[in-house]
Amino acid sequence: MRALFITRRGGPEVLRVRETPTPVPGPGEILVRVRASGVGFAEVLARQGGYPLAPAPPCIMGYDAAGIIEAHGPDVSSPPIGARVMVICHFGGHAEFVAVPAQHALIVPDDFSFEEAACIPWNYLVAHYLIFRVACVRPSERVLVHAAGSGVGTATVQLLNTIPGTVIFATASAPKH
Repeated sequence: MRALFITRRGGPEVLRVRETPTPVPGPGEILVRVRASGVGFAEVLARQGGYPLAPAPPCIMGYDAAGIIEAHGPDVSSPPIGARVMVICHFGGHAEFVAVPAQHALIVPDDFSFEEAACIPWNYLVAHYLIFRVACVRPSERVLVHAAGSGVGTATVQLLNTIPGTVIFATASAPKH
C-alpha cells in the first residue's frame, strides 16, 4: 500500500509517499480502506519535531480517517465489512489502509462525504471533552474560545451553539478571520 511518511523533521519537503506493507487487523481490530484523512496541527507539529507523542521518523501520521471496512480481526463482527466509517487512529491514517480497534469506528451517515467524516473524530472528541467534562459549560454562560478558526476551535463553537443561551467570544489569527 502507499502511505505518506514523515522521513525526518522539517518542512513539507520531508514528506514522501512510499510503499509499505498493508496492516493486518489484530484481535479486536478492523482494517479500513482509507478514502480521506484529516490533517491537523498535531501532524504539522510532528513533522516539525514539536510533538512529543509522535513516533520517531520515518513514520506515518494521521489521527483521523474515513473509509470502508475491508476486514475484521479475530473476535470482531461489527461494524460490518463494507460499512462506511470514520475512525480515530493513534497514527497511520495517512495511508491507503489503517488497522484500528473496532470501538474506534463510527458509522458515517449517508449524507456525509468521506472528506467531511475525516474531519470529525479528534476535533469533536476534544471539543466535547473540553466543553462538557473540563469546563462543564451550562446554559446562559459566557465562553471564550481561543483559536476558533482551528479544527477543534470550529468544533467547539458548533457544540457550544447547542447549549441554550450560551454567549460565545472567539479569537482567531488574522489569516483565519
